[in-house]
Amino acid sequence: MAFRDRAEAGRKLALKLKGKIKARTKVVALARGGIPVGAEIAKEVKIPLEIAIVRKIGSPFNKEFAVGAIAEDGNIIIDHQAIERYRIPTSAVKGVIAKEKAELKRRIKLYRKGKRLRLTPNTNIILADDGAATGLTIKAAVKMLRRFDPDKITLALPVCVLETALELSDLVDELICLSTPRNLDSIGSWYKNFKQVSDDQVLKLLKTLTKN
Repeated sequence: MAFRDRAEAGRKLALKLKGKIKARTKVVALARGGIPVGAEIAKEVKIPLEIAIVRKIGSPFNKEFAVGAIAEDGNIIIDHQAIERYRIPTSAVKGVIAKEKAELKRRIKLYRKGKRLRLTPNTNIILADDGAATGLTIKAAVKMLRRFDPDKITLALPVCVLETALELSDLVDELICLSTPRNLDSIGSWYKNFKQVSDDQVLKLLKTLTKN
């Protein structure tokens, strides 16, 4: 299955979610790639959207290769096996973490005007992203969201590596995934248009949802 873009993926997920929406439900979209996905879900099923900030911790030698993730509440997930296997110096990883912390603060200020996530206990959360390969960012996000004492966390993904999907299904209450390939070259290979989501696009989507 290939998606035209993230918005189409969001609409297809919304079809799977209709009928599952309870009272006190919010979509929490992971910035930035998950925002167009989450925005379409929120629009289609008519529930509020929140944006959560989680950053991948890339290898100092190849930033696209994830060795961990850090959420906006400061919790960090590290793939220690990868760090040991590729002999990545701890000092170098700490340097990447420091940069990502600064980026987290920048995005919180830009997207939410510095405010905290608006989540209350017993909320039903639909956590949305544009896909998952290692699942590290989602693991960090779920760990953060559990601290809000939600009634339920439903993870909604267009595509996820099968092995990762099995891991993530143990961390959330429900997993809805449209495609679970055994192997995945990249998340982008499942999209016809997988251009990076810009800050301007995020702000425009938020403005549109606020109007509606």
